[in-house]
Amino acid sequence: MDRDERGYQLYQRIRGDLDLIRQAPGRPAGFEGAIDSIFRPEVYHGRKVYVSCSVLTAIKRKNPLCLLNPLFLHVSW
Repeated sequence: MDRDERGYQLYQRIRGDLDLIRQAPGRPAGFEGAIDSIFRPEVYHGRKVYVSCSVLTAIKRKNPLCLLNPLFLHVSW
């Protein structure tokens, strides 16, 4: 094995180890994730209607801080 090949193998091993600890895309961590879990309302899908409500979000997540969301009720179709 020459030096370049060993370096490449080491790079692949380190890269593989880092893949195990990376977060899935779209799921923020830390403070950003906490704020996101409070202020992003749950969306309930009907046939052609989408409804989100801070009260329903607070009940589903069992988190009363979700009531701080200024968007109380949002309906779209």
